[in-house]
Amino acid sequence: MRRYGIETEYGFLVEGHGAADQVELARDAVRLAPGFADRWDYSREHPRRDLRGFSVEALQVDPTDWKFEEGSRARQSSADTRADRVLSSGARFYNDHGHPEFATRECATLAELVAQDRAGEEFVRQVCALYAQQSGRRVEVYKNNTDFHGASYGTHENYLAPRHLGFDGLAPVLIPMLIARTVLCGAGKVGREAGPECDFQLSARADFFSETASVDTLFKRPLMNTRDEPHAPENDWIRVHVITGDANMMPGCTARKVALAQLALDLAAQGWKPPRLENPVAAFQQVSREECFRLADGSFETADGLLWRYLDAAGEAPIAHHCRRLLDLLAEDWRLAAPEIDWAAKRFLIEHAGTDSLAEQRSLDLAYHSLDPETSLYAGLEGSGWVANPALPNEPKVITRGQVRGHFVSQFAEAVEAVTWSAIRLRGGRTIELRIETDYPASILATSDVESCISLTEQAHGNSS
Repeated sequence: MRRYGIETEYGFLVEGHGAADQVELARDAVRLAPGFADRWDYSREHPRRDLRGFSVEALQVDPTDWKFEEGSRARQSSADTRADRVLSSGARFYNDHGHPEFATRECATLAELVAQDRAGEEFVRQVCALYAQQSGRRVEVYKNNTDFHGASYGTHENYLAPRHLGFDGLAPVLIPMLIARTVLCGAGKVGREAGPECDFQLSARADFFSETASVDTLFKRPLMNTRDEPHAPENDWIRVHVITGDANMMPGCTARKVALAQLALDLAAQGWKPPRLENPVAAFQQVSREECFRLADGSFETADGLLWRYLDAAGEAPIAHHCRRLLDLLAEDWRLAAPEIDWAAKRFLIEHAGTDSLAEQRSLDLAYHSLDPETSLYAGLEGSGWVANPALPNEPKVITRGQVRGHFVSQFAEAVEAVTWSAIRLRGGRTIELRIETDYPASILATSDVESCISLTEQAHGNSS
């Protein structure tokens, strides 16, 4: 069974304000969004539980970021700060540490995920435009991962994996893929914010990782996030929470990023393993700088070489054919792949701008990710027809619990007391479970009374049990 989701934290800048105001400004913007408001149920969330079988007392926070958040936290509760909204699509929208964050609903196909991710861009753009109108200040929004002042914000992916694989079954296969896939789906970045000097690198995020595996996401970030919070039957499933990926502008890059991680999970389930890396954290930075890295046996390898091993193991899978073609293009001349890979498109634009100024190159980098269609360099490329988005697999459409969640909150909001990923709590104390593994009938989305919706939801559970 496949289920995917992407959570994107957006860069958010309000004219006349700095980092000290960021949390409260983002909260105010999120509060303008339509949707089921301020009733997210956190009781089923366990962010401190580690997949390796223990829980930490507290998650680590970046001490620099904490200086800016501390005052806001003293003035209002965490729930007030987050300002959660559940949208009619089943998505969640909230303020995450000063960034408007859009979390797609659970999607069953790559095409659905890409469409929901793009819908999230437009939703965030419209909400921030409304905030600009009401505040009277210029607001800039970016789908990116760095402020070029040493702060990074995430674009997280979510997958399902069978529980029996555990950390030991997943990590040896997933971690090398998360490093190597950068050459095919990195967003690229001008310069560095940590690590060795470079003029341009393939990943926007590689500079910000220092651990191989950890439950943390905000500080001392790990290549493999071990948070054990499945939002699903925990005896059956692990939610694999990937935090290394970049915010992609190209839908094709988004699909490729997810398909490659899923490929690694599929190979892990088959018992296949790639060679071990000597130092995975260093390898991530080296791949981002287009350097080779050392394997545990002392030999050297490249990201391309490592990817070829996965693709060979994948055989005739469509994603393998697609990625072999792209690797061949990159081997010939990276410019040939520029219409299909974000980092290559960005480097192509910077190369053609002909400037050696770091500040000007970073301005171009930032403009690539702008959500303003008038100033976004990516929007210009896409609007001109230059971007080549490959056809996505024609997979069967499935009504997931995400769509059922959206129907409940958009049609029966007065009956709903609280919402979480896996349940709807109704007024009066009744709770309706929403199951990750259930394919719900489309007729649920046509119901006009809450009892019919409940009845069809529970019938679907009975049919799938």
